[in-house]
Amino acid sequence: MYGYATNVDFPTAGQWLVVATARDDWGCFAVDVDSAASTK
Repeated sequence: MYGYATNVDFPTAGQWLVVATARDDWGCFAVDVDSAASTK
């Protein structure tokens, strides 16, 4: 399995759908972000 490490900052708490693509490949992740993890 291959991948690249990255950091993602979410502007608000809540439920987010993250979609990642690379050429013809793709994947998605449902993420619950609490208020302590979000940035303003």
